Amino acid sequence: MHDNFPRTIERFLSLQTLGIASARKDTKFLKSLVSYQQSAEVLIRGLEIVQTTDLRSALAHCSVPFLRIYGDRDELVPSRVATLLDGAWPTTQSAIIDNAAHVPFMSHPDDFLALIIHFSQRDDLLY
Repeated sequence: MHDNFPRTIERFLSLQTLGIASARKDTKFLKSLVSYQQSAEVLIRGLEIVQTTDLRSALAHCSVPFLRIYGDRDELVPSRVATLLDGAWPTTQSAIIDNAAHVPFMSHPDDFLALIIHFSQRDDLLY
């Protein structure tokens, strides 16, 4: 990672869009947003947080409804996780977008927004 930090970032970004039709375009867009001036240490610290932080039990006690959106081609958070968490987090709702990877808000923005709009119109969200 330290030897070729830009290449490490490029490989990580490619994972976000792996397996979808717009992968090349979406990866290129993600690359345009990344500053390669960041150090490898920043990435390492971020990965340590991902490895050591587990909010599953805290979220099980969350009383606020929230929506979890997955891509059926996500290699980082497989969509089969949705079913597992549906039972563990009864106040949440899950949705899976077909042919989407880890960044469905980029590859499938219309589907993503439709899910958010539909969820936001739930009666139990109105106060």
